[in-house]
Amino acid sequence: METINTDSKPVVVQQAPKPDHTGAFIAIFVILALLIIGEVYSLGRFSSLRTELSQQQTKANQQLSADLSNKVQQLQNANAQSLDQLRAELDSTVTNMSANEKKALHNAGYAGYLVRRLQKEEAQNTQQLQATLATKADQQQLASVTQDAAATKDELAKTKTNVSTIANDLGMARSNMGTLIATNHQDIVALQK
Repeated sequence: METINTDSKPVVVQQAPKPDHTGAFIAIFVILALLIIGEVYSLGRFSSLRTELSQQQTKANQQLSADLSNKVQQLQNANAQSLDQLRAELDSTVTNMSANEKKALHNAGYAGYLVRRLQKEEAQNTQQLQATLATKADQQQLASVTQDAAATKDELAKTKTNVSTIANDLGMARSNMGTLIATNHQDIVALQK
């Protein structure tokens, strides 16, 4: 209180107490901290999903490479066996032929032709198998990435909705607090009652 002395009567002027907004500011800071924590959690979750996806992709690539190597090795072994059998049959046929037939076969280069043809077929079969396996692996990886991206997108949408709801609630609380602030002596008396 402050006393002002004018001529003969002292006049007492009472100062209105200043409204205390610390509670509102604390609530705002708490809400902002929760929003930041939620965002950090979402980013951490997204990062862990990305790491997990990368690990799964690496594992799938390693498994695919091992499977592909096994299939190619099996195919090469099978082709080598077939080639050996054909050579054995060709050798037995050549030994059973007469001299004239051997000479004609040698001149025609039929045996070399058969070997080259089998080797070419083996190379084509190997290439086709590798292309087929690579296509299947790419399709599986794409499906996995698509599922993970959809799940992450859903989580981010939920977080955005929560942030929007909290922001709206904060705005309503702020406007409600604004109506409770007294602006003159009569409002102070009314609030005190």
